[in-house]
Amino acid sequence: MEVCVIDHPLAAVRLTVLRDERTDTAGFRAALRALTLVLVYEANRDAPRKSVRIRTPVASTVGTRLVKPPLLVPVLRAGLGMVDAAVAAIPEAEVGFVGVARNEQTHLPVPYLEALPDKLAGRPVIILDPMLATGGSMAHTIGLLQRRGATELTALCVVAAPEGLAAVEKAAPDARVFTAAIDKGLNKSAYIVPGLGDAGDRQFGPYLFTSFLPQPPAARAGRGRAAAKSSGRRRPRNESPNST
Repeated sequence: MEVCVIDHPLAAVRLTVLRDERTDTAGFRAALRALTLVLVYEANRDAPRKSVRIRTPVASTVGTRLVKPPLLVPVLRAGLGMVDAAVAAIPEAEVGFVGVARNEQTHLPVPYLEALPDKLAGRPVIILDPMLATGGSMAHTIGLLQRRGATELTALCVVAAPEGLAAVEKAAPDARVFTAAIDKGLNKSAYIVPGLGDAGDRQFGPYLFTSFLPQPPAARAGRGRAAAKSSGRRRPRNESPNST
């Protein structure tokens, strides 16, 4: 697996802003966008390109286009803060989405959303996630992409832990990881140390995650019939299952 730590003064300055606990929400978002641009540029330094004939207002000349624009995949919710900058750098790119929350007791990933193309064979994919901590969310995302045929996988992270890098290498030995820093490890709560805190909370505010994976319509209907039968009455059409 290829791991690239960005060595650039501007990246280091933006990373410092992100780490600083005094940085407010607006400042955190701005710094994340700026650092994402650096990561995207570095990750695409050797992207395949082709020459195209164009015409300026003055004369004919030769320009450049990407051979295969990548699919960008932010891991929600923290990865949302990287999307605008990545799309600004690669406007030809399409965007897919993967939603993964973290169980605060077990520290395991809790998937709740996937919106991805069915076929990704031969298509480069760039995963956007500011924090690579345990690697659980990233490994889950990689698995979804691999099952759709993706093999050209690149992960962009602001900060990575050795544990997360090991998880990515196990899931996709040929993947590439671009990050602004590799920190010393994880604490007992599975947060990166020194890290930068919870990137999702610092962008959007803290919240408690509660969600249930959607069930097929048949399953929902069967559950509704069973509940109505057990109650001994038919629920009115306009009554909620949780009505009291």
